[in-house]
Amino acid sequence: MVLALLLVGGCRQVFGIHDPAASDAAARDAPHLDAAVCSMAAVQCIGPDVLQTCSAAGAPAVTESCTWGCLEDPTSKRAHCGELQPAGGAVTAADLDDTPALASVVLHDATIDGTSGTITDGNGVVRSAGLGVVDGIDYELRGQVAVFRFGAVVISGATLTGPYAIALVAPGQINVPGVIDAQGPCTDKNGGPGGGAGG
Repeated sequence: MVLALLLVGGCRQVFGIHDPAASDAAARDAPHLDAAVCSMAAVQCIGPDVLQTCSAAGAPAVTESCTWGCLEDPTSKRAHCGELQPAGGAVTAADLDDTPALASVVLHDATIDGTSGTITDGNGVVRSAGLGVVDGIDYELRGQVAVFRFGAVVISGATLTGPYAIALVAPGQINVPGVIDAQGPCTDKNGGPGGGAGG
């Protein structure tokens, strides 16, 4: 099992977290707040990707860029920045936070070992074994899932090894122009990463 989270602003609609018509209407219908000084206490979307917070009348307005769009809850009418909410329990929204220690990596014909955390490719060792951030790539074993976090990653071919499902996560772009092979060796009832023993 492979989980690749692709963080591209234009994919918000694919994940069902951004309704352009609803967001645009919310931005048009919201009370106007001056860009420098607030006329009232409010939190609102002032554009499809901008959240504005005013703590009180006369206070300076604080704006925040929303990577996943500025959304308004239809029930509470409270505005907030959208967040990707991974399912399955292994990957969390916090895994998508920008982490300066994580590197942008290009992998060519790589082998990603979910048991040790090692990543190798045609140029040698990309990530040495061990937990935590090693060589700019984070590795953590969460239950039966090996989670690898990158700043951004391009994968031009990779083979996944070990018994654990593997999640590839990055707050930046994940580009996969090659094939990711998660098939087991088909020997000794080894199902491969995330697979069962079979019959």
